[in-house]
Amino acid sequence: MCGLDTVFVFVLDDLLSPFAIARLKESLSYADQWLELAPSRLLAACKREGVTPVAPLRGGNRSVACWGQDRVGAHVAVKLAAYPGATRREAASLKALASSGRVPGVILADLHREVLVSELVRGSTPLSSTEETREEVAGVAGLLAAFAECAPDDVPEDVSLGWRVGQAWQLAQHWTSAPRIELATAADRLERASVSSMVVLHGDLVPGNILLKQDGELLGIDPQAVVGEIEAAAASWGLLRSNGDEQGWRAGGGAVRRALLLCSVLGADSERTLAHLSFQALELACRQAYWGEWDWVSESLDVSRAAAAALR
Repeated sequence: MCGLDTVFVFVLDDLLSPFAIARLKESLSYADQWLELAPSRLLAACKREGVTPVAPLRGGNRSVACWGQDRVGAHVAVKLAAYPGATRREAASLKALASSGRVPGVILADLHREVLVSELVRGSTPLSSTEETREEVAGVAGLLAAFAECAPDDVPEDVSLGWRVGQAWQLAQHWTSAPRIELATAADRLERASVSSMVVLHGDLVPGNILLKQDGELLGIDPQAVVGEIEAAAASWGLLRSNGDEQGWRAGGGAVRRALLLCSVLGADSERTLAHLSFQALELACRQAYWGEWDWVSESLDVSRAAAAALR
């Protein structure tokens, strides 16, 4: 990448981690071509929209992005998505969550080219780059509560439990000791438990998608808004918030404690949260097995069993 006084060039390794590149190659038949063209296409999007690029925004797994300044000097983020329809979904999610005041505003969505330009808060830090603190639980709870107050109009419901079980089994088809019985048991437990009220959720609640602003407020980015249970979001945060690498995907040993603490602050149902956590951890183990990350698989299985044991 060159300075602003010379020709600006993006380098793929500055835009995506090796983990993200590997995931794209596993899931997209056209990944090699897309990865080859992505840096120049991102730069072309900046030029087309009148954005002067400043630096890459590294950390995504399904897109490449940078930040820069528009024609009037405002800070913006420019994102090029790899998956068809991803820009439409994200722009719609940002619109659905806009009334919370806790997501960036959409400036432009080019659905044909899969380019999204949105507001950018400079000086904010992804929680994946910060140490976990007890105080952040109140901030995350406030963020989730703000999203839950948004109107559910045009927000899709979360995918069905049956579909999730089928996807997990398909991902784990080459895993000879895949926990299929445990997964079915966890799904049955979740199916039988009383359903809580349905609210609007972020939909991709990983630490890399939550920004800590300089004033201490939390901001959500890269949403995939769905209507679902707040307990599902508490379980996701318990599972995915850790100090591990790669956007906090490592489950860590404190998932049950973390989920229950957030559940308590939200005033949510603890048993329902634990049921979601047990199932989600098994889902994650199947994805991790598909990626070949066997150390992570072991941690996720431990979390699922710990959550199930806490329910007894």
